[in-house]
Amino acid sequence: MFYTELKNRKLYFDGDSSYDPLSILAISRKYNVKYVDYITPSISQYNKLESNPNNKIIVKDNCKPLDYSWNIPDHYKQLDLIEYLFDRHIKLTIGMDINEINQRDIRLISELQLYTQLDKLDILRTIIYMVDELTDNNIVYGIGRGSSVSSYLLYIIGIHDVDSYLYNLDINDFIK
Repeated sequence: MFYTELKNRKLYFDGDSSYDPLSILAISRKYNVKYVDYITPSISQYNKLESNPNNKIIVKDNCKPLDYSWNIPDHYKQLDLIEYLFDRHIKLTIGMDINEINQRDIRLISELQLYTQLDKLDILRTIIYMVDELTDNNIVYGIGRGSSVSSYLLYIIGIHDVDSYLYNLDINDFIK
């Protein structure tokens, strides 16, 4: 197994996925996460496996609306997103030209309005919690993937390392 260092975190690579096995194990034990050993294309196939007769997955027809704050500490549920985002934004823009800072402010405000309009502020709080947990446990979570890199807010939060303002990426690519 090979590994490299990224932002003071070890990145393990087994040829298929990247992870820090001890950190993943610690988090899974902390939250009592159970894993399925055998991957199948569908739940119905999994339920038919003879090796798991008492371990069926039950699928509900009626589901509650998603609640993104289900298992995060209360201080994340109550987090003042505007204060948090602007504090991080200010730290990222120290030393920049005032015109660029103003343009980045506009980008931040417009994306924040968009997330508010789409009722996704709880998702942002959950993402902030996840980033903090992964960082605290030295788990590498990636430097950017897919259209999420077009969100300046996600860059400010630290979910990815691609400055969407710098590369003029359109948030609508992510929102689609």
